[in-house]
Amino acid sequence: MFFERKYVMLYRRYFNYVFIGIWFLIGKNICVAQIPQWYLEKKLPKYSSEEFWLGVGSAKGTDTKAIEMATNSARTDIAAQFKVRVSSQIQSVQKEITVGKNSELTSNIENRTESIVDATELVGLQTVNTEVSNKDNQTYVMVALEKSAFISFVKTGIEEKIKRIEQQVISAKEFSMQAKINVAISTYLDALNSFDACYPQVMFYNGIAPSFYTLPRTVQPEIIEAELKSYLSGISLTIISGNAQRGEIGKNLSEQLVTKATVKTANGELPLKGVPIVFKIQNDILATIISDENGFAKHTFLAEAKGVMGGKGKVLSLIDFKTMSSELRSLVAKNTSVKFEFTLEQKSITCKVEILGAGSTKAKENFRKKLIQSLEQSGAVTDEKSQILVKATLGAENSGTVDGMSGTMFTQSISLAIEFIDEHVSRIIATVSATGKGMGKNENEAIDKGISSLKIPMRELGNAVANVRNP
Repeated sequence: MFFERKYVMLYRRYFNYVFIGIWFLIGKNICVAQIPQWYLEKKLPKYSSEEFWLGVGSAKGTDTKAIEMATNSARTDIAAQFKVRVSSQIQSVQKEITVGKNSELTSNIENRTESIVDATELVGLQTVNTEVSNKDNQTYVMVALEKSAFISFVKTGIEEKIKRIEQQVISAKEFSMQAKINVAISTYLDALNSFDACYPQVMFYNGIAPSFYTLPRTVQPEIIEAELKSYLSGISLTIISGNAQRGEIGKNLSEQLVTKATVKTANGELPLKGVPIVFKIQNDILATIISDENGFAKHTFLAEAKGVMGGKGKVLSLIDFKTMSSELRSLVAKNTSVKFEFTLEQKSITCKVEILGAGSTKAKENFRKKLIQSLEQSGAVTDEKSQILVKATLGAENSGTVDGMSGTMFTQSISLAIEFIDEHVSRIIATVSATGKGMGKNENEAIDKGISSLKIPMRELGNAVANVRNP
């Protein structure tokens, strides 16, 4: 028992000596590996925080690469300070600078401004202190950026962009005075996009500068948009001829539908050349005609039954600039919509329908319903006792296979041949054809999908019905 206690005491004494030795070595290293005071406090006597932004960075190692890494870290430190300043002031900045409610600027201004911070060259940045510690294998760097010089650099970049926007607005006005509507609208939109790109830079400037940058009124988006809307509100579309005609389903109306596009300018009302004039029934576009040098657009209308009630129908015509925002498109459509009214003779033909050829029973039955609906829109009604047979023959040809994520897919080329036959004299009066494609997990599925996707050409079908009506 005595010997056991003796060994325990010796073991404890040995452990204490070892612990004290390790602690001495650690403490010695801690004392040696001290971080520089200027690094911790981010201060240097010659570089006051009133005149400079100071950034610090460190990196493992003592070679040139370590110094470069520490310098980049210090540069990032300054960028982080910018982001904090911009984030803290961005709400007040937005109150000072009004952004048009209807402008198409990206909503997340803060993220875009941070991107500007990351991309902006820190002109005038200088390394003001570097300390390499061989003992702890660490490099410390401080960089300084003179505030007044850098703020002036950012402001100069903004002013150059503002001048470009001002010039774009001036050019847009000149084009509008000359009734060069497409280029005028494009230039106005370019000015708005230029402001969109410039605005985050203004936000950045206002986050770091002692006073806000005041945007000239002429480049503010709500002013540019107001000018564009004022110009667009002066655009009009007028019916020249072709209104209130009578006709038959499946036949062209005797007169073309003619419109004229004009715009009001300080030089009077001028014709609009090269604008897209849409002719449509309900939501189906019949044609898009580009106005000629005198602003005229002409459309030959093949009468159809769609949208006709009690023999009365309407063709809507309007100017549609598809490249503009939905709001501006709606403004133009509202100001330029005109309606051609027409009356159709309710003289329908009767026919019976037969579907032959490729495809499953279900696919052919669905196509039969589609064809009957199209015939009714063209002025034909089905009657199984009719002597006029509308025979639709569906053909299918293997187009190969395609390997995709869902495995091997089969493709089929589909052909449609419609014949209008007078069975009384066994004569083909008219024909209509169309093609389509289908893809499926097997050939039969591909054929059925191809049949389902077939589009019946309404103009050709209407002409065929007219030929049956007036052989």
